[in-house]
Amino acid sequence: MVVDDEIRELILSDSFSTVSLREKSREKGMMLLSEDGVNKALAGITTLEEVSRVCEEYGEAGQRTHVETKVEPSLNMDISGGKLSVPAEVDLQSSDVDGYQERMASWLSRKKRQVNEG
Repeated sequence: MVVDDEIRELILSDSFSTVSLREKSREKGMMLLSEDGVNKALAGITTLEEVSRVCEEYGEAGQRTHVETKVEPSLNMDISGGKLSVPAEVDLQSSDVDGYQERMASWLSRKKRQVNEG
């Protein structure tokens, strides 16, 4: 997000609030972390699981809810030259899929509640 004169004035004003900053920034085209993550997952740059983990870690207020996290790629992918190359075989256990589906269902239900409440 580019901080233009209008955003700068809003930040420096006496009536500044994070809510007003977020609303004005969204009007100017700012995407939420979750929206950008989903777009990147659809483009093959990351996974929905990683988007879910990062969005949960930073929470809605933008503050970390926990710090210790180890990230390991689930696939060994090569994206050099702008092309995504995926290995021919992937060792995938049914428990991996079940866990992923549970985490995504949980994340999606929280997002749906937030949309309905907001």
